[in-house]
Amino acid sequence: MRVNFLTLFLLLIVVTANCQLTLSVQAGSNLTTAHVVQTNNYGDYKIRAGWQAALNIKYSFATHWFGYSGAGVDKKSIFNQKTNYDNQYISYKPLFVTLPIGIGYSLAETKNLSLNFYTGLYGSIGLGGKYLMRQASWMSQPNLCDLVACPESFDEINRHIHFGNSSASGNDLRRANWGAQFGVGLSAWRRFEIACMYNWGLSNILPSDTPGEKLYLRSLNIDVKMNIKTFKQPNKNK
Repeated sequence: MRVNFLTLFLLLIVVTANCQLTLSVQAGSNLTTAHVVQTNNYGDYKIRAGWQAALNIKYSFATHWFGYSGAGVDKKSIFNQKTNYDNQYISYKPLFVTLPIGIGYSLAETKNLSLNFYTGLYGSIGLGGKYLMRQASWMSQPNLCDLVACPESFDEINRHIHFGNSSASGNDLRRANWGAQFGVGLSAWRRFEIACMYNWGLSNILPSDTPGEKLYLRSLNIDVKMNIKTFKQPNKNK
C-alpha cells in the first residue's frame, strides 16, 4: 500500500487556508523495538532508547479541531539478541527523516491547560546510521573448538547502514517505511506541551528479498514542545 503524503499535505493546506497556524519545535526520546512477523533466526528484539527532534506546523481550523504536519529527524536503536547462539547480536542505529500528517482534537480543561489527542500517518526516509554485528570467534571458526577450548574473543562488523530494497546488494534496511501514529499531549499556557506518541509501523523495514524475516518498527515517543510563532488570519467578516 502506497500513501501519497505530498497529496495529503497539499489537501490539508487547501482545507485550512484561512485557519490559525502555529509553528513549534520539539525534542525528546523514544523507545523502539521491532515486531517480528516472520523469522528463521530466533531473534529476540529488545527495547532500546533513541532520540528525535522536529519542527511542527499546527492548523487550528475549528473551535477544538486542528491538523498537524512537520518534519524531523529520528535516531532509532534496534537491538537483536540472537537466542539460538550465545554471545551474538546485531544492532541497527538508523537515522531517519520523518514526515507526519494528521488531525487532532483539543479538550480545554482550564483557561491555561488543555488535553490534545492526535491521530495520523507518518513516512520515514533513511539517512544513515550504524550497523554492528558481534559474535563469539568460535562461531566463525567452528573447527577451532574441536582442537582447543573455545576462545573468549569476539568478531565484529562495525560499519554504516546500507539502505535499499535488495538484500542481495548488501543492504540492511529499506530506505523508506511508514505507519500510523496515535498520541496525547498536555498543553500549558498555549505555549508548552508534553506529548506522548505511539508510532505503529505498517511496512516491513527489511529489504523485500530478505529470506524468512519481516520486521515492523514500533516506538513510543515522549517529547517536549514549545510554540515559537503563531500566524492569525484576519477576520474577513469585520
